[in-house]
Amino acid sequence: MPEFLYRFRPLERLLDDNELEHQTIFFAAPSTLNDPLEGYLDIFWQGDSIVWRNLFKNYLLCLDHVHTLAMIGGNKIHLNSDDIQVFLSYDNLPTQQYKDRVSNLFSIVLSAEPIAKLINTLGSLGRVVRRDELCFYLSLYHKEALSAILSFDEQGASPERKLKIQKLRQALSTSLKDNFYNAVTSISDSEADIVFQIGESMQNQMGLIRIYNNIPLSEDDNRRFILFDFPRLYIEQLERLIYPPWYAACFVENIENSALWGHYGRGHTAVCLKFRVSPGHKQSIGLHLDCITGYSSKRGEDGMKKQRGQRFFPFCKITYDSKYPEIDFFRSIGHLSFKDLQKTWYSDESGRVSTCSAAMMTNKDEWRKNYWDNFYKSIPVKLKEWEYETEHRLILTSVLSDLTDIEDRMLRYNFSDLAGIVFGIKTPLESKLRLMKIIERKCDENKCYDFSFYQAAYSHATGKIEIHPLNALKLSPPNDT
Repeated sequence: MPEFLYRFRPLERLLDDNELEHQTIFFAAPSTLNDPLEGYLDIFWQGDSIVWRNLFKNYLLCLDHVHTLAMIGGNKIHLNSDDIQVFLSYDNLPTQQYKDRVSNLFSIVLSAEPIAKLINTLGSLGRVVRRDELCFYLSLYHKEALSAILSFDEQGASPERKLKIQKLRQALSTSLKDNFYNAVTSISDSEADIVFQIGESMQNQMGLIRIYNNIPLSEDDNRRFILFDFPRLYIEQLERLIYPPWYAACFVENIENSALWGHYGRGHTAVCLKFRVSPGHKQSIGLHLDCITGYSSKRGEDGMKKQRGQRFFPFCKITYDSKYPEIDFFRSIGHLSFKDLQKTWYSDESGRVSTCSAAMMTNKDEWRKNYWDNFYKSIPVKLKEWEYETEHRLILTSVLSDLTDIEDRMLRYNFSDLAGIVFGIKTPLESKLRLMKIIERKCDENKCYDFSFYQAAYSHATGKIEIHPLNALKLSPPNDT
């Protein structure tokens, strides 16, 4: 286990945003990290007709929701993936009228012969369905679902609303064909990946052509979102049902790599913080950080008050592999309560229970342990191309609190855990001096002088970046005499 780990930080973060002054570590959302595949989950879908039918119900409910938003909001709103509310369920719809509408939609769309045939086929075959295959099915199902929604909306609609519906109809192609589903049963598992990659590509191309021919670029993006983007974005949003949102703070073992300084050191102008790591249980290492530990309320006070305290955060060492670990969607839906999961995903209208719930219902504690083990195994995986980073990361997540507020993701570390600062080759002199002043004051405040400065430099002898200690810059207690 390493004794020290390093964290690259831009000067504006340390100085202008006061990260050094406040001793904070920022936990970033996966979408903001450098790797475009950060947070990627290699999900597959395999289950009986009960869970498949519930997936198609969830899709229809989400599609009806975004369509309603578009019809009501018009050009005043701009639909995005966050509007696909995969946590919606029939039971939590706001009005009985809304429930009756959705119930009728379920009855009409899911009883249509092509849809019913697809659901039964997927449930009986037990095929492992991957993203491209699922997206291909949903792109075809999408047309049937949206046609039914438009038919409902046209009844009693105002002239303005009918015009919007007609524009959507013009861009909507014909319905599903039975012979497609006959072909599904003849495709082997080994052939499925390539067949549906091609199929999904053709669907995307045809959809792009329809949109190009029917939706001018000058118009708002909502129709394009509903007609073209929705099936793919829906699958991405399904990931939210598996694991709670997580955020990461990234560290590395070795900083003698010019590419690292180029990528994360702002072209060698930034600096690198050197942290002492603490031992934890089961041979882990980590840092003690101040974070939200709970919520409380008092009589007469509005809302909940955040409680803070120190918690040990273990480092997850990144595994560099050629593939991501596989995740069984229907058996990994953990971001719902057991009650909601059982009713919304694991049972049908007649009360039959899906076999996918067996492990959870047999031993909830064991299922929950395996669930969190798999969660922490899925995060620290990157493709081999990133192996030069030697990365470790701290993970912040919570099933109780919303961590979208940036302030809740700025966690304070103990100054004694900061062992040094490494200046980049091009770190400006003025910035070095500002950093040194802050450190000098903090050493005095914390009575902690075990701190070192370093300088990164190119070595002509080795052809690498070397880190040289600046031994003359020693900090010591003030002279009391």
